[in-house]
Amino acid sequence: MDLALAGGVDISLDAFELVGFAKTAALATEDMRVYDRRANGFMPGEGCGFVVMKRLEDAVADGDYVYAVLHGWGISSDGKGGLTAPNAQGQARALQRAYERADWNMNDVDFIEGHGTGTAVGDKVELEGIALAMNTDSGVGTRHAVSLQGTTSLRRCGITSLKSLIGHTKAASGIGALIKTVIALNQRILPPLANCFEPNSVFANKATNLYPLLHGEIRPPHEILRAGVSGMGFGGINSHLALASGDAPSPKLMPAIREQKLLADYQRTELFVFSASTVEKLLRRVQTAEGLARNICEGERLDFAAHLTTLYGHNTTCGPVRAAVIAESPDILLDALAKIVHILRTSPPKGQQTFFDPRLGICIGNDVQSHRVGFLFPGQDRRSLIWGISLFSGMIGQGIWLRRWTNLCVGQKENS
Repeated sequence: MDLALAGGVDISLDAFELVGFAKTAALATEDMRVYDRRANGFMPGEGCGFVVMKRLEDAVADGDYVYAVLHGWGISSDGKGGLTAPNAQGQARALQRAYERADWNMNDVDFIEGHGTGTAVGDKVELEGIALAMNTDSGVGTRHAVSLQGTTSLRRCGITSLKSLIGHTKAASGIGALIKTVIALNQRILPPLANCFEPNSVFANKATNLYPLLHGEIRPPHEILRAGVSGMGFGGINSHLALASGDAPSPKLMPAIREQKLLADYQRTELFVFSASTVEKLLRRVQTAEGLARNICEGERLDFAAHLTTLYGHNTTCGPVRAAVIAESPDILLDALAKIVHILRTSPPKGQQTFFDPRLGICIGNDVQSHRVGFLFPGQDRRSLIWGISLFSGMIGQGIWLRRWTNLCVGQKENS
């Protein structure tokens, strides 16, 4: 065989499947949180994808562009257990077999695209299995990484999961993870994990070589990245691939600046703004928003904040009586809006006065003339650099202008 198409398809999302997963308590009851202490299940989805595979020497001889190179693969079976009872030793065996075939060891891996179902048992067992495989690997790595506390440690390998972004596509989840990893290797990107705010305790006590990729990273284009891809099927069918970057990054896949912003830390809070010409009009607008907020989900929170900014936050629409809320969930937003309604009804700020409640993240102002914008620096302890990097990487556009301003200032200093 000189060429192969490998892929997967799953379009089975129907009532029968949902009821079945619900009866096994596998579905998420809240947000899907992969590798998080609060993991409570997955959100099902559908998908399909394929890749073209050739021998490396044939691809080079034919002048084909090589996105990534497959160096090793491993499969295993737990041999026993139920439908949803994974086994760390069985999963570790698949990883060990993959890196026995590869020409490097696990301590050279930059990141692992994990199976990451978001279930409490599944995530725990998978992390323990990866840790077991890494601890039995004879190689010794020296790569430093940011630890869970923001300090430098010898956590060598990041872990992420496509399921944290699009849910569990079942039979198509493996090919989705592979395609994502191939693109990341091609662009020299360590792709971040979504919605993981409280990393699983396994990272602290067993998987000490691993760290959750809470924010992404772009490596130099000439660097060779190495990654693993795990796929663990129902009933203990385990597989793992060891891959590395191929040719130079493809310009067609290069992420735009707005896409690079997604590599930064997830912004937990959003700013919701209101304005009107009078207190009475502001009250009606907040009440309208309160009614709408009762029906939004977590995924719609950002869109709702942007909608309010469009209505009430621009210079042409902004009135002198204003209110603002900082909220990290729809429930917190509802509590804050209810508080604003109560204040505007009973004791609204008079002219030139403000009301501020830091606990609920509420600010109300009535025709305040003296406006001030402040920038809060986090301090000078050892974690400040990490926080500064997160802020800087989260505002890519602002970062570009900051670099230009810095270069300009340096140039002025040298010429003076």
